[in-house]
Formats: sequence, C-alpha cells, structure tokens
Amino acid sequence: MWQKWLWFAAITCLAIPLFSQQATASASQADTHKEALMEEALLQLLHEDIYKSLQTIFRVTIPQFNHERIARIDSYVTGLKPHRPVDAIGGARVYEIDVEVTMSNGQRVLLTLNNESGSYGMVKHRLLR
Repeated sequence: MWQKWLWFAAITCLAIPLFSQQATASASQADTHKEALMEEALLQLLHEDIYKSLQTIFRVTIPQFNHERIARIDSYVTGLKPHRPVDAIGGARVYEIDVEVTMSNGQRVLLTLNNESGSYGMVKHRLLR
C-alpha cells in the first residue's frame, strides 16, 4: 500500500511543473508526449477515488464515464507539528487536483480531490454545462 503512495507522490511531484506551466509554441513533441503520459499515470492512480466520488455524487453502483482529464494541480504545505507523523495533518505538502470527468450521458463533472486526510478523497464537486 505504501508503495502505491510513494509512486503517486513521485508522479505528482514531477507532474506539478508540467501542468502548472503554460505550453509554449516551441515546446518539443517529446515534452508533450511526456506530459500526456504523466497525466495518464496520475489518472490511473486516481481512478479508484474518481470512481468512488462518482458513485457518491450520482448514487449509482457502477458509474459510466467516457473521458477524464486533469484540469488543475495545486499544492500547499500544512503547519508543521513535530510530535505527529509526517502526513497532511502533521505537516506536509498537500496536493489538490481538479479532474474533469465526462459521463456517458454527456454530463460533465469537475471533481476536486486532495490528500489532506492522508489519502485522496473528494473535497467538492461541481456539475458543468
């Protein structure tokens, strides 16, 4: 279990600069390919959390969706408390990720996920038009 989060943290740390900078016209094709692979890897790791969030929002057993993409990644550091273990509560970097999901019926949802409680979960959602 800890290996999954270690990989997730590594991918997220590498993905933040890729997603936070605007693409320039001179960006090479290799960089674009890397960014697409990073997004796919991050979405694959978040798939279970996205799935559970959609189950909660739409109250269905098996949510069906066609497309998902990372809309935004942000991070911040929580207050450091030396007597607690290093997690988002005890003082660590918290990642907040907005994922846009298109349902099979065409409905779009923006999910905001973060790891403030130690594992990723939905903080809020918004239905898009």
